Amino acid sequence: MLELMKAIPLEVTCPCCDTLIKVHPLSGKVLAHGEDALKPIDLGDVVKRVEGRDEKLKDSFADAMDAERNRKDELEDLFRKAADKAKGSDDEKPPENPLDDRWR
Repeated sequence: MLELMKAIPLEVTCPCCDTLIKVHPLSGKVLAHGEDALKPIDLGDVVKRVEGRDEKLKDSFADAMDAERNRKDELEDLFRKAADKAKGSDDEKPPENPLDDRWR
């Protein structure tokens, strides 16, 4: 019985304007007020919102997968550039003591 009460929003009448306010019993958040509280929920609109959210999530996931696939190529390119740069800088003599380079 207590679990059933948790699912049912509380309906309160505003003492100032006499409008109906629906409040979530656990969080205390206002779910609907005024004319919105009296309107029944259209399940078609809810289904469209959920489907839209699913499509958006699928698109985001596909974008993330593409980014991960491209990441390997980007990292290989960066590594190749760094290797080329390291080969090109063979002219410089490394410091005799590695700590000397840190304090310059």
